[in-house]
Amino acid sequence: IHPEAPSSGIVSGAPLADGLLLSVWVSEEGGSRQYQIWRSDGTAEGTFAVHELSTFRPTFFPDSSRFLGNRMLFSLGELRDSLALWITDGTEAGTHSVLEFPEENGVFVTFDAFEVLGNRGIMFLSKTTSTAPRDCEMWAADGTTSGTRRIASLADLAGTPVASCPSGRALLGKRLYFGPIAGDLWRTDGTLAGTVPAVEGLFDDGQSLESLITSRGMLWFVRRDGNSGRAQLFRSNGTPQGTLLLGEFGAIRDLHPVGDRLLIDAGGYLWVTDGSAEGTFRLFGGTFPPASSFPESFVRLQETLLFSANSRGDSSRTLWATDGSEEGTRDLSPESRHSYIYLLQRQDDRAYFVGGRTYRGIGEAWTSDGTRAGTRKLAGGAQVGNGLAALGDDLHYIREVDDDWQLWRTDGTPERTFRIDDFCPGAPPPDNGFQEECEKALNPRVIQRLGNRFVFLADDLFGGRSLWASDGTTAGTGHLADLQPDPETEVPFLLEFTVHGDRAFLFPGPDLWVTDGTPAGTLRLTASTDPPHGPFSSPVIFRGRLFFLETLDGDTLNPHLRLWSSDGSPEGTRPAFELPAVQAVFGPPVAAGSRLFFAALTPDSGIELWVTDGTPAGTAQVQDIAPGAASSAPANFRAVDGVVLFAAGDGASGHELWRSDGTEAGTWPVGEIEPGVGSSKPGGFTPIGDQVFFAAYHSESGMELWTIDRQQIRTTCSPDSHHLCLGEGRFEVVVDWYNQRTGARGTGAGASYSDDTGFFSFFDEANVDLLVKMLDGRERNGRHWFFSGALTDVEYWITVTDFETGRTETFHNPAGNFCGLGDSRTFDDLDVTPSETPWINWTTIVSPPPFETSADPENDCTPGSDALLLLGGRFAVQVS
Repeated sequence: IHPEAPSSGIVSGAPLADGLLLSVWVSEEGGSRQYQIWRSDGTAEGTFAVHELSTFRPTFFPDSSRFLGNRMLFSLGELRDSLALWITDGTEAGTHSVLEFPEENGVFVTFDAFEVLGNRGIMFLSKTTSTAPRDCEMWAADGTTSGTRRIASLADLAGTPVASCPSGRALLGKRLYFGPIAGDLWRTDGTLAGTVPAVEGLFDDGQSLESLITSRGMLWFVRRDGNSGRAQLFRSNGTPQGTLLLGEFGAIRDLHPVGDRLLIDAGGYLWVTDGSAEGTFRLFGGTFPPASSFPESFVRLQETLLFSANSRGDSSRTLWATDGSEEGTRDLSPESRHSYIYLLQRQDDRAYFVGGRTYRGIGEAWTSDGTRAGTRKLAGGAQVGNGLAALGDDLHYIREVDDDWQLWRTDGTPERTFRIDDFCPGAPPPDNGFQEECEKALNPRVIQRLGNRFVFLADDLFGGRSLWASDGTTAGTGHLADLQPDPETEVPFLLEFTVHGDRAFLFPGPDLWVTDGTPAGTLRLTASTDPPHGPFSSPVIFRGRLFFLETLDGDTLNPHLRLWSSDGSPEGTRPAFELPAVQAVFGPPVAAGSRLFFAALTPDSGIELWVTDGTPAGTAQVQDIAPGAASSAPANFRAVDGVVLFAAGDGASGHELWRSDGTEAGTWPVGEIEPGVGSSKPGGFTPIGDQVFFAAYHSESGMELWTIDRQQIRTTCSPDSHHLCLGEGRFEVVVDWYNQRTGARGTGAGASYSDDTGFFSFFDEANVDLLVKMLDGRERNGRHWFFSGALTDVEYWITVTDFETGRTETFHNPAGNFCGLGDSRTFDDLDVTPSETPWINWTTIVSPPPFETSADPENDCTPGSDALLLLGGRFAVQVS
C-alpha cells in the first residue's frame, strides 16, 4: 500500500454500497503511526487513499450506513485525548468531522457502543476520570452536527453513579433495550421521555447481564451471579410481566437461535428452549443422552393417531401412525427424509402435511389416509409455502414461483395442477358476488377452509393487508375486504383465523373482523377508537362465542387485562370485565366443558392456573401449584373429557402431567414420569379410544410417545347453583343469557327435576325460563337426545358437556325467539356404532289440534291429576 514507508498495514474494513472502506496505518520515522482512510472496489486501480487522518485510529460504525445510505460514521480518538465523530462517503470531500468531544475538567470521553434505532444511531459514551468511571451518556446521531445531540446521562436517570456503559444491547420493535443500569433493564426510543426502566430490580449486586439478543420477537438474555458463577436464562417481551425465568445453569457460554428454538451452549451441555419453562430441556452433554424420537404434531384420523417423529438417529423426520399398541405403531413413509414436517392437519377423511428442509420454509405436499399404501407425495410439483386447504378431492396451497407467492390447486397429478389467483388484468364475472374491479392478490398466505370455500390473507398493490375468498376457481376467487389498508401501521397483525362453525374471526391490527367467505358476511366487529383499543390476543371459542383479551396500559409497568366476548355481530361484541390482579396471560386459553382455563401472572402467585366461566364471580385462580410467588408455569393445555390436561411444576417436582376440572379439589398431578426435580415436559395430549397419547421425556428413553388410561383423568358432573347434571352425572348443562331490552346478562340458576330433566331461571329463581331434557335414545340411533323448551324470548346460550366423550356443544337462541330445540345427532356413544337419523327440531314436530275447556268463574280450580294450578288456583293448565 505504501512502498515508500518503512511498514504499513490494514487495521479494519467496512463495506459501503459501492466498495470497501479501509483503515490503514503507515509507520513513520521514529516509529509513530499515521492513520488514513482508504477505499477499494476490488481492483488495484480502484484502491486508493481517501483522507489523511492523524495519529488516532478510526473505528468504523458499519451499521450507520443502514440509515445514512452510502455514507458511514466512525470515531476518531483515544482515551485521555479529544474524541470526535466523523462521517465519510468514501471521497476526500465527503470525509469530515461531525462533532468533537473534548476533555473537560479531567473527564475523558470514549466511544463504548453504537446501535441503530430507526433513522438514527444511538451512541453510548463512557466518561471517565483519571481515577474512576463517572458516567455513561447516551447520544443520538443522524450524520449532521445539529442532529448529533445528547439524549441523557444514565447516572442522572438512575440517580446513582454508573460504573460503566451497558454491557447488553438489543433492538426489539422500535425500542433499544440495554442494561444493566442500577439493577434495571432499560429501554429507549431515542428520546429523553422515552428512556425508562423496562424491568426494574432484575439484577442484584454482583449480577451481570450477558448474551442479550433478539429472536422470534422476544428478548433473550443471561443473568450471571458473580459469586457462584451460576447463570440463569430469561425470555422477555420487554415488560415485567412478560419476563420469564426459563432455567438455571452452571454456565452459559452462548445462545444460538435456530428456527423457532434457541440452542444454549451450557458449558459442555447442549440445551434447547422454545421460550417456555417446560419447553427448556437438555439435548445432550456429559454422557451421551438416550436417543429421542421427539414425537410432535399429533393429529387424530378416525381411531388412529398420526404424528411426526425421528426414528433414525439423524436429523430427518417421517410420518408415523399408532393405534396405541406396539404392533400398531408404524412408519408410514420410511423412504422419505424430511428435515421438518409441518402444517400436519386433517381435512375430511385424509391428512395433509408439508415435508421440507427448513422449518416453515418451502416443502413438498403429502397426503395420508393412515396407511403406508395411502401415504404419498402429491404429484405436480406442489412446492408448498405457508398454507394449504383441501376442498373435495383437490388440495389448494400457496407456492413460491420466482420469489412470488401464488395460490395453486392440484388433484395430485401434473395435468390438474394449476394457478388459480392469476386473474388480472380483467375483472371477475359480475355475478360471482365479489367486487367488480380488478384486484391483485400479492403474497397470499394463511389459508383457512370454511365449508365449500376457503379464505386467505394477501397484500394489495400498495402493501396493505386484505382478505380474500375462493372456491378453487379463478372466477370464484375474489376480494372480501381491506383489513389493514395502511402498510405502515404499527399495530400487530395476528396471522391466524379462529373458526366457529361456518365463520372465522381474525384480528387485523386494532380491530376484530368476522367472515363467512362472502362479502356480505365479512364485517368489522369492533369500532375504531381514539386512542385505539389495546392489543387483542388469546382468541378462543367458548360457550358458543369468541372470547379474547385486551391488554390495557400495555406500555406501563403495571398492565392489566380485559376480557371481551363476541357472538359474531357488531352489537354482540363487547367488553365483559377486567381480570382481577392479572398482569399477563401466557399461551392460548383452552375451553374444557363449561370452563375456560389459562395461565395467568399475578404479583403474589407468579404464573399459575386460572379458570373463568365468563363472569367476574366465576373467574379465579384454581390452585397455587407452586406456593407463594414461585410459578408453576402451567402450559400445553388440552381439553379431554371435560377436564384440562397440562404440564406444571410444583417446586418439589419438575414439569409433570396434571389435570383439573376447574376446582382446587379437582386439580392434582396425574403422575411423575421423570423422578425428582427433572421434568418430563409432557405435551400434545390427544385422546383416542380409551387412551390419551402425549409426548414426554424420561432420562432413560428420551422424548418419546406415552399413553395414559382415560379413566385416570375422567370426572363426572358436579351440580351447583349454575351447573345442572343429567344422565347420572354424565352430562352438564349451563346457560348464559342476555336481556336485549335492559342490557342485563348472567348465568342461569339450574335445578333438577329428575335425572334426565331440569330447568333454569334467569331473573328470579321462583320463575322458570327454560326447561331442558336429555333422553337416552341409543336403542333408536346410538345417541342421546337433547331437548329444550323456552318460556322467554331473551337471547341465551345452552352449553352441554358430555364427560364420557369430552364433547361440548353450545346451542344458541337468538333474541325474540320463543321456540325450543331438539338435537338427536350430536351426543353419540363411542361404544356404539351410530346410524344416521334426521335432525329433530321443534319446528318439524306436528302439533295436535287445539281444544277448549270451560271454567267456572265463580270457583277456584280444584287440584287434580290432570291439571296444573298457577297463581293461587286462578289458572288451570291441562295438556293432551
